[in-house]
Amino acid sequence: MDALATTVPTNVLDDFCAALLSRYKENWPPAETSLAKDFAERFAPELFPNTEQMIQFASRLGISVSFKPLPDDLHGCNCSCDGQTIVFLSEQPVFTGSHEHTLFHEIREVMEYCFCDQGWPTLKPSELEKRADLFATSVRMARLTKEIGRYIENAQSIEQTWKRWLIFAGVVIMGLGIGLSYAMLPHFEKNPRVSK
Repeated sequence: MDALATTVPTNVLDDFCAALLSRYKENWPPAETSLAKDFAERFAPELFPNTEQMIQFASRLGISVSFKPLPDDLHGCNCSCDGQTIVFLSEQPVFTGSHEHTLFHEIREVMEYCFCDQGWPTLKPSELEKRADLFATSVRMARLTKEIGRYIENAQSIEQTWKRWLIFAGVVIMGLGIGLSYAMLPHFEKNPRVSK
């Protein structure tokens, strides 16, 4: 586990990780989807953030974000040094939403460093990439689910039954499509179609 241990500055994310430790200590480690749901509820990320919103969101967590040219197979990375944590994201997103997914992926890695520093790792080093992808997908799904619930709640006030059902159907279809794209993004990032 020493490979994951690093010093991450005390910040909002440290406090959040400490709260998770307290909440789940009797049943440690928690499921990745539970971590993601708690994260989404606590920090309420934008559903479809633009670059500036992603930078501001990470800043609230005590993390800087920088967009840099990275090798084709590297979508992002993170590092901590001298009390600063920074996430580097590739200038060119592989697919729509890949910057957002990669940011949450890197945040999950930083969270793992926090857990390790507190003596409570959640995974083996070999599991980090897969679990960070699951976390990123789950955070986005939790946010989407909350937004779909809001749309359905608003649609219930529509008096004409056919309009209400049309809105319900549209929201469900939209939610399924977006949710499927969230779930498939890690696969497509790892297996991009190569043009010759």
